Amino acid sequence: WGPVGWPADPIAGGCSFLGYFNEGLIRNDWENNILPWLATDWDLDIAADGSATAIFDLRQGVKFHDGTDFNADAVAYCLNAYAEEQARPWTKVTALDTYRVEIFLPVWKNTFWTTLVSTANAIVSPTAVETNGKDWLRQHPVGTGPFKVTEYSSDKGVTMVKNTEYWQEGKPYLDSIQVIYLDEFTTKRDAMIAGEIDQMAFEIGYEASQVLELGLPSQVKYNATCNMYPDSKSGDSPWGNIKVREALSYAIDREGLAAALGYGLCEAKYSIIPRDMPGYDPDYKGQPYDPEKAKQLLAEAGYPNGFETKFVIYPTMPKDLGAALQKFVADIGITAQVEYPQLAGYAEYRNATWKNAILVEPAAFYPDVVYLPLTVYWNPEGYMFASMDRTPEFIAAYNAAVTAPYPDTALNAKVFDVLQDQFLVIPIWEVGRGFAHSEDLMGTDFFKYGYWFIHPIEEAWLDR
Repeated sequence: WGPVGWPADPIAGGCSFLGYFNEGLIRNDWENNILPWLATDWDLDIAADGSATAIFDLRQGVKFHDGTDFNADAVAYCLNAYAEEQARPWTKVTALDTYRVEIFLPVWKNTFWTTLVSTANAIVSPTAVETNGKDWLRQHPVGTGPFKVTEYSSDKGVTMVKNTEYWQEGKPYLDSIQVIYLDEFTTKRDAMIAGEIDQMAFEIGYEASQVLELGLPSQVKYNATCNMYPDSKSGDSPWGNIKVREALSYAIDREGLAAALGYGLCEAKYSIIPRDMPGYDPDYKGQPYDPEKAKQLLAEAGYPNGFETKFVIYPTMPKDLGAALQKFVADIGITAQVEYPQLAGYAEYRNATWKNAILVEPAAFYPDVVYLPLTVYWNPEGYMFASMDRTPEFIAAYNAAVTAPYPDTALNAKVFDVLQDQFLVIPIWEVGRGFAHSEDLMGTDFFKYGYWFIHPIEEAWLDR
């Protein structure tokens, strides 16, 4: 990992242990309820012009690790600084008094709540920044969290000790924590077996099958879906025809793929929202595997003899996936090449266009299911996935969902209904991640909060 002390740095915002030492104003749960944290209460006012003002009452008596006070000035300092460096939905944050802060958003979107939950918007000590500079803070985090960083190494890990002045009385229970960087799953697995580490992350699939085989205590969330993205935007591409996209959905043997590539732990996906996310519909049927139906749709669309195309597959996906997809479409008369570019090469497709091709990539979700795939990836106003058509129906459903005061599960689900019904995004199978831990590590509800990078580490203890 690169330096993690300044939350606005992209690598810090995605750090899986940032919540151990830095904290934000609010949290959320898996039902997408907004929970108080460093803020205890708030009021939201959405104006007629579509702008909004949110006023937060802050928790009193909280100290940063350097002994300075957490207050409204600190919140305004950090959130204004982050907005200057990276895109944020707010343009001005003002301290109204010692423990009240006002956030102004020129355009209201309820993805604001998850943005504020993000570890990329944790509040750090302004005094530490002004005294030592951001470069120093990047390697010496100074937040309000349950643990203080005592040693940081970009290639080895992070050592932390208990914050004895933590605002939750009696917590944390552990005296210290060491985070060790281990890239390879087999290295992590062997370290767990040897008792050298107490917890590790893993992906659902092969890694999860190994965890189950070892009998390690674990928790999992199915929070992602592997999808196909045909070039629905180019007017002269066959994929611009909805019947051709529907034919693709019928051509894929999802059940067979899930069985072959998911190690018995992943289900075929016919709807986009993962099973552990709000809005998932267990009764949605979708398109079963039916090559004859697919051929019929191709003929109706004017392609009885098929055409040529290409699958561009995300580099972390199983290598057998490309050959399987190639065979499925060959069975209905479509000749497909398969490309597995490196990450940078794949990003060139995703961030631009992929004429007459199909991207294959997983999409991860938070409980606000609109936040990550629809705001970051498939945003109607964004630059990513430029060959995915943003139809009027999709834009209308998206706008209705994001302009509600708080995330609304029913409104969010309607956006995905449009994507599914118009075959703009075609799901294949589900994926996700989990955490394994030693037998004597207790109190570790890794999924207590609805944001991947925040765990209730202050509640963990060792039965030793």
